[in-house]
Amino acid sequence: MRCEVKAKIRWMNGAYGDRFHIPSNVKYSPIIIFDDYLNDTELWSALVIFEKQVKEDIFIKLTYLSDLAPFERLCIGSTFSLFEGNKKVANGIII
Repeated sequence: MRCEVKAKIRWMNGAYGDRFHIPSNVKYSPIIIFDDYLNDTELWSALVIFEKQVKEDIFIKLTYLSDLAPFERLCIGSTFSLFEGNKKVANGIII
């Protein structure tokens, strides 16, 4: 069952530089790994829709690209990391 949650992310230092500003409604599809599942062998692509930026915090809508993904992980308070390939680009929390 597909669901969408609200989350907050912060780019890793230098991931996009200080001049990068998030436009609203832009979609982005990185790999997502939840901190509770760091040793998981399955990788899933997230669908991130940017909503707004407040200083260093970026507020997003978050879901998976696949209908077969583990949606039970999308719980309030769950922490995660976003990756582009093997490069960690952001940390986040579901709010």
